[in-house]
Amino acid sequence: MELASDASFQNVFKHNTTPEIRAEQKKRLNPEIQENHNVICVYGLTGKGKSNSTIAMALEAYPNLKVDRIYFHNQQILDALKGEMNRPDWVIRDENVDFAQFGTGTMRIKSQLEAVTHTLRKRCISFTFVSAPFFRLETAQYYFRALDMDTKLRITRFGVQDPATLRYIGAFYQKVLPEDNAFWIEYNRRKEDFMQSIMSGDFSKGKPEHEKMITELLENMDLMVYTKKKERKLFIAQRFTNLTRGEIEDLATLLEIRLKAHNEEEQERLEDEKDDNEWGAKI
Repeated sequence: MELASDASFQNVFKHNTTPEIRAEQKKRLNPEIQENHNVICVYGLTGKGKSNSTIAMALEAYPNLKVDRIYFHNQQILDALKGEMNRPDWVIRDENVDFAQFGTGTMRIKSQLEAVTHTLRKRCISFTFVSAPFFRLETAQYYFRALDMDTKLRITRFGVQDPATLRYIGAFYQKVLPEDNAFWIEYNRRKEDFMQSIMSGDFSKGKPEHEKMITELLENMDLMVYTKKKERKLFIAQRFTNLTRGEIEDLATLLEIRLKAHNEEEQERLEDEKDDNEWGAKI
């Protein structure tokens, strides 16, 4: 059926592209040769060893991969990139659940992610994105479709697709990690925490942390200058230029709620202080 719908699928059985692609991946991580990186999208049905083989593939190209470089939301990657990363480095986004998120900022996060995967080639930071359904990423260099897995030899076979035409150019074979591998065990612990949060309906890590942003605003905003709501909203827009109009509105509303609560607490403190003074005077 695959061959009937796409004649290029026969290349999966004719051409083993593993040696060439593996050499290319390592070359792209050598900052002495060029400022470059890898951007790979992996997709396919569950049970084909996508996560394990993806991690094994990255470790083979970049043995210094850290387990805390594996994330489960696009926003987590954007947050992590603000900190220090090695040169070169490798980031994996496993399990694409961001398609299940809606509301302000959803498309902005995806667009920003595509932008950083393009620009961070100068820092030699590679990316692998894993998902069950096919997903389009404009900066992808290859699409790896997980086809099947030899359970005895523990090897996953991928169909490698050209990013422009999506035609198959060959196969890629990756031996997966053993179950007792320390890296794999720690990954599964992180994955379990992620699954528990999803089961409880918690998608908060897939969005910017508004409370931290508000704290940052209050630390940098002079309330003696920005006395009106529209002035404070303007400050937010200038401070976070990457946010959409809807996100700025949400953040401005949350800021006003925080300020109102703070003013009420301050008023209550002053009244208590006044009562204490009056009571002391009577005594």
